[in-house]
Order: sequence, then C-alpha cells, then structure tokens
Amino acid sequence: CTPYALPGTKKIRQGVADALRKGCGNALILKNHGAICFGGDDEEEFRAATQLENACKAFIAEKYPEPTIAESTLRSRRSENGFFVEFPGGECIEADLNAPLSSFPPDLVHHVTVYRANKKIQVIHHVATPNVLAYSKANVSDPLFPLVDDFAQIIGYQVKTVDDIPKDIATALKHVSAVFIKNTGALCCGHNELDAQAVGMILEKCAKAALCGRAFGNVTPIGWLHSKLMRRMYLKKYSKQIG
Repeated sequence: CTPYALPGTKKIRQGVADALRKGCGNALILKNHGAICFGGDDEEEFRAATQLENACKAFIAEKYPEPTIAESTLRSRRSENGFFVEFPGGECIEADLNAPLSSFPPDLVHHVTVYRANKKIQVIHHVATPNVLAYSKANVSDPLFPLVDDFAQIIGYQVKTVDDIPKDIATALKHVSAVFIKNTGALCCGHNELDAQAVGMILEKCAKAALCGRAFGNVTPIGWLHSKLMRRMYLKKYSKQIG
C-alpha cells in the first residue's frame, strides 16, 4: 500500500516507486485512489487484478455483510418544454415543468423542484443500489466525504443526507452532484445520462467504503483542500476533455 498523495504529483510517483522496491507481488493499492496491477503480459496482469479483487472481497466479507437488495431506478431528463420521466417498469412520459407541484406524484416532486432550482442539471437518477440504499438508512448525521479521488472530482466535496423534503434536497444539490434522501437512496445528477450514471456508480462505491470501513475502524476521507483542488481541476480541465 502506498501513502495518500494528490494525483499527478511527485509525491504519488515516489510512493509507487518506494512500494515497488519493497514489494514482491504484481499489485499495489494506492490509498484513496485504487490499485495498480501489472505483469509481463496481459494475462499475468489480469490474473493479478482478479486475485487482488478476490482477496479484498474475502477480507471485507469477514466483517461487512454487503446488502444485496436494490430497488429500481427512476430517471428523468430535461426537455425543451419540461422533462421526460422513465419509470422502473419502462413507461416513459413527458411532464410540464411549469405545472403546479400538486399535480405531480410524490416521486416526481423532487425532480421538478431540483430542475427549477438548478438550471445546469439536465439529468436526474433516483438511485437505490444496495449500498446507497443502506447508507440512506444508516441514520448518519455527518455528510459522506470523499474516500476516493473520483468522488471529489465528479461528485464534489461532500454528500449530505436530508429528509424527504424537496426544497432541502434541491438546496443540498447546489454545489454537488448527489444527495442522500433518508431511507430511500439518493438523487444523482449530471449534464447528461453518462454523467448521472457515473455519479451513481461512484456513490455506490463510496457508500460501501464508508459502511464497511466502520467495521474495521475509523475511515479517513481526503482532506477538504485536496478535494477542492481535484474538483476544480476536473471541472476546468478533465470534464471538458471528456465532452
């Protein structure tokens, strides 16, 4: 394992070099970043990656019984005259964003309020994957802070857990891309479908890291300043390259 450092810095490169000199295997775990697996050819590298993944799963499974129940995802995307909604059963409708809130079913009131409050949000996924749903039910008062770099870059500095109050949900999404709603999962937002999917995948991963980390002891997130630097770099540079 290598010590934490900002991506792309001399410190993280030095940590990898030091670990390579000390280690004797074909994989390194980079704190708060992920892993590097290597070999003489593709087959050896993939074998190392598979063995590392299986070893980590076995290590975690001893103390953290991962939840397996997940609910379907409700999705919506902004349109010229309102927004399209895709329900879990496959039904798709277009709704008028200017219609009275009382005319919308409860599940859609969140979407309407968020779209009205934040013009930059184009897509919303109501995510209830196993660990996201478990985290929303965990009665956590503190926000979820970045435990890996892609959380800081793509989601933001923190994800709050709020009551099922549309106004509070919209406020919590002012500077970040996700918010936990108590007992029901999370809203994951983006400029397009792929952005919202990425936010959901990262949030599921970090919710699992936070929940299973409690079984092993204290979990140390990435510091606020480094999170802010990575977030700014992503918004100013990487996200535009991807686009």
